[in-house]
Amino acid sequence: MAKLVKSGDWPRIPVVWATGLLAVGYLAAIWSPVLFGLAAITVIPLTLFIPAVAMADLEGRDSPLRGRTMVWLGEVSFAFYLVHQTVLRAGHDLLGHDKSWDAWTASLLALAFAAITLVFAWAVYRWWEMPAMRLLTTRRARPRSARVDVVAEPESSAPRPVELAADRN
Repeated sequence: MAKLVKSGDWPRIPVVWATGLLAVGYLAAIWSPVLFGLAAITVIPLTLFIPAVAMADLEGRDSPLRGRTMVWLGEVSFAFYLVHQTVLRAGHDLLGHDKSWDAWTASLLALAFAAITLVFAWAVYRWWEMPAMRLLTTRRARPRSARVDVVAEPESSAPRPVELAADRN
């Protein structure tokens, strides 16, 4: 898929259609056996959605995924993944293991945990991931003794002589 997108050969499927098909796939996955729903039902919609969004991005077309908020969420998503279990487990320990809540309270707690996780994810991204990326991606100058200075010869339009093995003897 990536090669087809890169070469421009992927068919231009509107992002709205691909998103709709993805939503249908996820809804169908709810009523199917778990492993079948996670793989077989969602693989085709995802196979169409990801390249459709990539093509829209490459062509500069509008997409809700190109906004500042979505880009920022994408940047902190790995840190979110790293810290979410810690926040959920700590919250579960603080609230108590034997408690249960009605749907509204549970939904509000889930939103609160997501917000807390997002704050921690931003902090990890800002003060750990970004400095690490800068450290790993900046070019460091080699010591002067390790540098090799190359002086290029000017290009000549005249053909260079060919040295034959017989000439070396």
